Amino acid sequence: MRKSLFVKYFTVCTIIILSSLIFLGSVFGVLLSRHVRTERQDMLSKNVSKAAAFTVFNYEENSGKYIDQRIVRQFYLSMSETVSGVMFFADVDGNTLICTDNGLCQHETNKISKNVLSSIETNEQYQEYGKFGGIYSSMHYTVGQPIKIDNGTKVIGYLFCSVSADTISRLIADVVKMFLVACLFSILISCLIIYVTTNILSRPLKQMSKAAKSFGRGDFTVRVNYHSKDEVGELATSFNQMADSLSELENTRKNFIANVSHELKTPMTTIGGFIDGILDGTIPKENEQQYLKLVSDEIKRLSRLVRAMLNVAKIEAGDTKINATEIDIRDIVITTLFNFENTIEEKQIDVRGLAEMEKVSVLGDKDLIHQVVYNLIDNAVKFCNQNGYLEFSATKEGKIANIHIKNSGNGISREEINHIFDRFYKTDKSRSLDKNGVGLGLHIVKSILDMHGGKITVGSVEGEYTEFIIGLPIYLGLDEKTAHEHRFFKKQ
Repeated sequence: MRKSLFVKYFTVCTIIILSSLIFLGSVFGVLLSRHVRTERQDMLSKNVSKAAAFTVFNYEENSGKYIDQRIVRQFYLSMSETVSGVMFFADVDGNTLICTDNGLCQHETNKISKNVLSSIETNEQYQEYGKFGGIYSSMHYTVGQPIKIDNGTKVIGYLFCSVSADTISRLIADVVKMFLVACLFSILISCLIIYVTTNILSRPLKQMSKAAKSFGRGDFTVRVNYHSKDEVGELATSFNQMADSLSELENTRKNFIANVSHELKTPMTTIGGFIDGILDGTIPKENEQQYLKLVSDEIKRLSRLVRAMLNVAKIEAGDTKINATEIDIRDIVITTLFNFENTIEEKQIDVRGLAEMEKVSVLGDKDLIHQVVYNLIDNAVKFCNQNGYLEFSATKEGKIANIHIKNSGNGISREEINHIFDRFYKTDKSRSLDKNGVGLGLHIVKSILDMHGGKITVGSVEGEYTEFIIGLPIYLGLDEKTAHEHRFFKKQ
């Protein structure tokens, strides 16, 4: 049977409280019993000492010949009433001579044990919690001491004071009952507080469990409503952030599937249609070359899509290795621009800054950095407006070289700038400009720069321009220390 976190937490807290109260009650009972016993015996000892002193005084008042039992008994009565007990005097043989018990005196009918008398002789005082050698049928506190005369050299008898332990036991029982009642109320209040607290603490966890099940069904709209600043609140916030990321990822995935499906469907349909037209004779012989050229373009388009997806998979799997060499980034920019010469002329784009751009040597893998520059220039040319401009420049910042690639055009909105490096994200949702892309180019750029310990930033003003700035380590030589500083020896 599965136990919920609420039940486990509630049970553990309840057990801890019960165990603590039982332990506290046990310690309290033992300490109370010891304290009452010690206090009662101390009181009996004081009374016995006072009564013994009075007995000696009375004996000496009678010229050391006898004790006036009537007077002494009256004094004993006054002393025994203060402790609700019985005081009695016995001779040296253990026979009781004076007793304050108004009923049948057990001390007069039962001789005091010799063991008790010898104990008094040895210890000068006798203390007992028991039945006083069988004289009592129940437990009593008893204190006794010898009556000495002639400067303590002669014993004429023994004085005892006893009090029933039943009164003390009832007192302790009453205190224990009060303690148990207090504990019962404490347990009830504690259980109520624990129940409410546990329910509050477990509620967000239940919400997370419910939300996780919804995620498993593909519903990423559920959120945890818990805003406390404790650890559970932090967990709830992180959970909601994860849900937002999953929701964005799911939307991106759907968009990617739609894009890839369109990218695959369109060329495949075109290729199939043209091939069928050639095979069944619908397309005239003299036009076959023209349509075969279109088929070739669509196949290349499919190849670019597959190649981009494979590049992303290799980078993310860590299979791409870096061959660090000295690279002239200016030469790569100029060489790459030749690939877009026709498009630049068609759109009458003005290329600026190349003449003023100095040679900049950076450390990196030439093929991978070429891919970075190619993707950024391809993106710049694609989104540059008719009769617009491309602008290139290079700056240095410490040991980092910054290469600026700027194009005029519609720019990128603030909302989209935060997502342009995400996989499969396309700013051109209408596909009016980006007809061949699937949103992998900029993601590949960022991944390659991350591998090189570099960076990329983007700035844009809507309706004016977009500018990408890539930062790469300046070439300082290929000694092991320099390479390690630029993380080329990190585990791929």
